[in-house]
Amino acid sequence: MLSEIMDRLSFIKSYHELMKKNLYTLSMLVNANRFADNRKEELCRSLLCGCYGCLVVFLANDVRFDEDGLGRCPFCGSRHILGQSSAYPLDKGFLKAMQEYHLKGGQDVV
Repeated sequence: MLSEIMDRLSFIKSYHELMKKNLYTLSMLVNANRFADNRKEELCRSLLCGCYGCLVVFLANDVRFDEDGLGRCPFCGSRHILGQSSAYPLDKGFLKAMQEYHLKGGQDVV
C-alpha cells in the first residue's frame, strides 16, 4: 500500500513538472502512442485515462471494452486513449499535441 502511494506521488510530481514546462518532445509523442493500444490490463491499472481523439480525461472505470479486450473512450468511442499507468501526462496540452501529431498529421507540434 505504501509503495502504491509513493508511486502515485511520484507520478503526480512528474506530471506537474511537465505541465509547468509544457515540454512535449517528438520522442514523447511517438513513444506515448505505443501505450494507446488500449489493452485491458494496462488501462485497468490506471485511475485516470485521457482520450486524444476528443481531449477528455475520465475515470479508467468508465472505459468501454470490446469483445477483443480493446478499450474505447466512453465519450467519443475512439481507441486513442492513454492510461495514467503509462506515465505520460494526461493534461489537455499533451493530449492536444498527441491529437495534432497522430490524428491530424501535424509535424510542427513540438
